[in-house]
Amino acid sequence: MRLIGEFDADKYLAVSAKEEDVKIADLSARSAKESLYPSLSANAAYFHRSGDAYNNGDSVSRDYGSVALSLSVPLFDKERFSAIELSRIEEQKARATLAQTTLETRNTYRALNDQYVTLKQSRILSLQSIENYEATLKTA
Repeated sequence: MRLIGEFDADKYLAVSAKEEDVKIADLSARSAKESLYPSLSANAAYFHRSGDAYNNGDSVSRDYGSVALSLSVPLFDKERFSAIELSRIEEQKARATLAQTTLETRNTYRALNDQYVTLKQSRILSLQSIENYEATLKTA
């Protein structure tokens, strides 16, 4: 049977929603993978202390400062590696669900198209049958 139109998955809400789920899972997997990159952070602090000495009454004023750079390299962070694997699995699930939804939608489209063609042919045959009955009534 001939299809009325081509199947376009973008027209169907269920397929579009699953495509968005795949995009979200892909971004989540990328984010988890990027958590393994080294990170550099800088911290700075400044303190000013002043007061009076308890034994001689002199005023004491001190300034303290510190600067720190820290480099974090997550080489042995099992939780991050587990999160990466979990996000990859979720992405594969989302892709499988998208493929299944697309296939189901395409099959439903084809089945409805086949029913439409069958109903169209049935309508034509019914109209011919009515014309034949009318012709037999005129002759009788």
